[in-house]
Amino acid sequence: MSKRYDIFISHSKEDNKLAVALCHFLEERQFRCWMAPRDVQAGRDYAACIIDGIQSSRIMIVILSEYSNRSHHVRNEVERAFNHQVAILPFRIRDVIPEQSLEYFLSSYHWLDALDGQAESYFEDLYRHCFALLKAADQSTEQPPPKDEPRPPYRQPDPIDKRSTQPDPFDNKKKKDDPKIPWRLYLAGAAVVAVIIVFFVLRAAVDKNAIEFKNNTGTAVYIELDGKTDTIPSLSSYNYKARKNARIKTKAYAYWTNTTGGLLGLKLEWNIDTVVHADGNFTYPLNTASNYFLLKVTNNSYADINYVTVNGDDYGNKAEMKIKIPNDGKIYILGYYKIFTNTKVEVWNTGNYYLKWTNGSNLTFYDSYNQVITIPYK
Repeated sequence: MSKRYDIFISHSKEDNKLAVALCHFLEERQFRCWMAPRDVQAGRDYAACIIDGIQSSRIMIVILSEYSNRSHHVRNEVERAFNHQVAILPFRIRDVIPEQSLEYFLSSYHWLDALDGQAESYFEDLYRHCFALLKAADQSTEQPPPKDEPRPPYRQPDPIDKRSTQPDPFDNKKKKDDPKIPWRLYLAGAAVVAVIIVFFVLRAAVDKNAIEFKNNTGTAVYIELDGKTDTIPSLSSYNYKARKNARIKTKAYAYWTNTTGGLLGLKLEWNIDTVVHADGNFTYPLNTASNYFLLKVTNNSYADINYVTVNGDDYGNKAEMKIKIPNDGKIYILGYYKIFTNTKVEVWNTGNYYLKWTNGSNLTFYDSYNQVITIPYK
């Protein structure tokens, strides 16, 4: 059964100006469009006209914005199109994630994004998508358009126009004695279906989203991805691309070493288990836990520092480092350490040690992520 319209344009009232421009653009290219309130007949029930317009259309374009995302009317229109097997083409003009009621119906369709504020510049892409969808459907069903309506551009004329007086070679009623013609149609339709299937399979294999691993620590973080280790500098990001909905299970590390490669302090580890979102890029933060801190020392004294201790708990657990920190006034990182109730840091030179922060009392921590303590030794 032929449908009266090619495209139903679903939109919120706030996006009506863009919807009207899109409708004019498509109708100039001979598509038959339906949109409210333009095509709602006076005197008829509004909802009934909407349902009739959806059932009489072959494609629904959904203009997705922050307004349509909250619109009950748009949600109902998409649900009706889904149930009546009308092809849905989401056209996202704002960086929004569909509400759950919309996501259920839109998640399996290819989206066209126009997030740069220039939605009208993407109308040509919409036209090509609609052209391909409708042409593929026509080739698989091979149904001629109604004689009293203009022939849309996506429907190619028959080898011999039916409006002429010449016989139609594809009319089975007139050519029942030629058994080869129907097989050609079957082969053509099968070829189109095969091309569509291959397209979506390949697209699913290569279409990827980015996940941003954000290093919020004071040192580099080393992360294992695709069989190799990548470095994320302090306060920097690393964008990793993977298939939509792919699950990523890996590890990341942060630690500090001395000039000979020896470990200073503790080695921090993150066990990463996340899924790449299908709705756009997202950030995975890498933070130092609130019960750890990064130690830095600045030597402004008259002699080199050669010994540093980090006291642990009341039972005498401590970290001891024989290390040379010259008296050059620069900041030296001494690694990560765990925070205890009475955490202290003692800095020694060749003769004695002298603490120059809060008169040598316990260090103060704030129970927050990524804590850094810098000890100025004088």
